[in-house]
Amino acid sequence: MDEQFQENQEILLVNDFPLVTEISSEEYAQAILEVLEELFQLEEPILVLFTAKDLLLQVSDALRVPHLAQYKHGEPAQLKKRFERGERELLLGAGSFWEGVDFSRHPRVIEVVTRLPFQNPEDPFTKKMNQELRLEGKNPFYDYQLPMAIIRLKQAIGRTMRRVGQRSAVLILDSRIASKRYGKQISKSLARSNRVRVISREQVFSKVQEFLNKQ
Repeated sequence: MDEQFQENQEILLVNDFPLVTEISSEEYAQAILEVLEELFQLEEPILVLFTAKDLLLQVSDALRVPHLAQYKHGEPAQLKKRFERGERELLLGAGSFWEGVDFSRHPRVIEVVTRLPFQNPEDPFTKKMNQELRLEGKNPFYDYQLPMAIIRLKQAIGRTMRRVGQRSAVLILDSRIASKRYGKQISKSLARSNRVRVISREQVFSKVQEFLNKQ
């Protein structure tokens, strides 16, 4: 990423967000909801990425602000058009929104990553890959799942930095990126090509606002 793009995008890692593996999905949905309703006050477009349909719908069902949600309000291509037209300032997406959609129309965008994009361990293809790697004497997590998650995360971060002059704040809520050994590998990888800052939950609103308003 060239210098101008680096200056215009910042990745914010929330180091004390509730740990996704230690609370219920309902509690995690509530924690996400509170962040989104806070950021909504900034009146900037917000793209929220989910790894699972269930969590996306839990958040959508409880949101008290107007929004567009995949699985409820139309196909991804339709939702993207409606979001870029400004019909709604909040879009909840999964699947193709991580890698196949570019958001270039908005001059300023907030992107929220709710969970690190690890593959589902129950997925048949993932199970098969894990088995093959073990037979080769490799570690399925460190040799396959972690590198794939980093690639997917980088692709997602690139969705909201598509042209010169665009400004993008990317908020990663999954605090495993700050607390786990593999999380540090992820943040180091991101820092090679992006500006990365570690913040607390309390600082989310002020740090996003500060970055987007920076001249």
